[in-house]
Amino acid sequence: MPPHLRQARRRRRRGTRRKVRSLIPNRVGIEQRPNCVNELARYGDWEGDTLIGRNRQGAILTLVERKSLLTLVAPLETRQAAPTAEAMIRLLQSLPPHWRQTLTLDNGIEFRLHEQVSQATGIFYFAHLTPHMNGDEMSILTAFSGSTCPNPPTSETFPRKNSRRSSMS
Repeated sequence: MPPHLRQARRRRRRGTRRKVRSLIPNRVGIEQRPNCVNELARYGDWEGDTLIGRNRQGAILTLVERKSLLTLVAPLETRQAAPTAEAMIRLLQSLPPHWRQTLTLDNGIEFRLHEQVSQATGIFYFAHLTPHMNGDEMSILTAFSGSTCPNPPTSETFPRKNSRRSSMS
C-alpha cells in the first residue's frame, strides 16, 4: 500500500507504542508534607532526582538539602529501582539522624522501591503527577542545578563504575 500513497511512505501509528508507566505503590503526596519544609525552617529536608547520560548510558543520583543546598551525588550503573534505592540508603545513612527529616522525589519509576529506603532512613514525599508545579512546589533541586549548570552536558555519557576511564570507582 505505501507505494500507492501520495508520498509513498508508511503512515505512523500514533500512541500505540507508548509504554504504560506503573504508578508508584503507596506514594505519599507532597500535599501531606509539613509546612516547615516549604518555609526552609530546618535542616534535613532533601530533594532527589536522577540525571541521565547521553543515549541513556549511565546515571547520577543527586540529593540536595533544601536549606543549606548541601549536595550528595552517587553514580548509578542503570536507572533501575534497586541500584537507585541502594545508593539513596548509602548516601542518607552517612548523615546524622537529625539531617534525615524528609525526602521529596519526582514520580520516576527509579524511585518505586521508596519503601525500602524509607524503612532505613525516614519518610518520603512525592511531587504531583502533573508536569506543572506551582511556585510553592518549585524544586530546589531544579533551581539549584539550573543556577550552577544552566546548560548541562547532555552530549556526554556518564562513566560506568567498572570503566577504566572512570575516576569515580
